[in-house]
Amino acid sequence: MTYCIFKEQICKAVEGLLREQQPDISVETESFVRNNGVIKDTMVFRKANLKEAPAVCLEDVYREYQKGKCLEELADRICRIYRDCQDGSGFEPEKFLDYAQAGQRIIFRLINREKNRELLEEVPYLPFLDLAVVFCYLTEEKFHGSGTILIRREHLRLWDVDADRLWEDAFRNTPGLCGAEMLVMDDVMRNLASFRGLEGKTASMYILTNRQQCYGAAVILYSDVLKNFGERFGKDFYVLPSSVHEVLLIPEEDWMDLESFHQMVREVNQAAVTEEEILADHAYFYKRDVGLQYL
Repeated sequence: MTYCIFKEQICKAVEGLLREQQPDISVETESFVRNNGVIKDTMVFRKANLKEAPAVCLEDVYREYQKGKCLEELADRICRIYRDCQDGSGFEPEKFLDYAQAGQRIIFRLINREKNRELLEEVPYLPFLDLAVVFCYLTEEKFHGSGTILIRREHLRLWDVDADRLWEDAFRNTPGLCGAEMLVMDDVMRNLASFRGLEGKTASMYILTNRQQCYGAAVILYSDVLKNFGERFGKDFYVLPSSVHEVLLIPEEDWMDLESFHQMVREVNQAAVTEEEILADHAYFYKRDVGLQYL
């Protein structure tokens, strides 16, 4: 079954199952611009007084179908997720509309500034090196973790706040709501032999992300996280943006050079990172007496 036919069939199947209990619901496909300008087909649910519903990426569902899952099984799974979301929704419009409450759940994310030029015309952001800090409202759900709402300029007008106020609140909230994790890469991953200019080398590598491992590269914005890493090793270090979800920290050694790590980031982006998940196409360097730099 082609993707175009699959989109139509899966929406009909889900709609048919949900209408057994909710006759007025409809299920449709809409295209949304995601990170880095990537356009994704998403299943949307329409119903009177529907305050929240899951966003189902149809490309992901189609990949499951191609791997052997039958359409009926996939439709049933989507219906269960939808019902769980309705039973366990943590989105309360009255709290979102009141910034005194909404401000307690504002968090930040890091995205590529150049690749998101059109998006950044519509959302408040702060520049950070060659990247952009954007803001989200973090919802709570019983069954499927947390969801987010990207903050747009109309939300600022609604709340009568500016980007600086969002930054102040997100800087306070994000470490507590999203946390931070640092993992040591195993020996296989630390072997750099497959990258040009780094043949025969190994390095100490550490993965820095958040608890959800979702847009975890933003952890580099936490107060003193990078400073403490430098103090722990007594060295300056390289910061490699492996994706929007995580960065690699590599303490500096005499044989290392920044251009080799620029090349490493580009090769990984081409081979293993989807366009939507790319954060940058080069490495950064942290000097203990200066801070994080893009050289």
